Amino acid sequence: MLDVRGKGVVTIHYVSKAHREVRFLTVPKSCLQSERKAIVVDIVVDDLDKLSALKTLMAKFKVKLLALVALQTQHSILELEKLELGEIKILYSRSR
Repeated sequence: MLDVRGKGVVTIHYVSKAHREVRFLTVPKSCLQSERKAIVVDIVVDDLDKLSALKTLMAKFKVKLLALVALQTQHSILELEKLELGEIKILYSRSR
């Protein structure tokens, strides 16, 4: 579900299987200008559903994802590559 009612932000809700709850992402509209390029930066990638929701949001606004950069992930690189987020750079990976 996409909510664009706020003046300066866009919110997308998603179901997190990792955390077993409904969560949301809020992104400034200034980051979602059409035909822009973006790099997703996260400290710990622990929720693939969050990344999938973010990819959906970026596609809706025609923002091209170039890469995912994170310090740590609990998922294998192959799992992350399936999301097609561009180039992936992870400092530490602890696969389940």
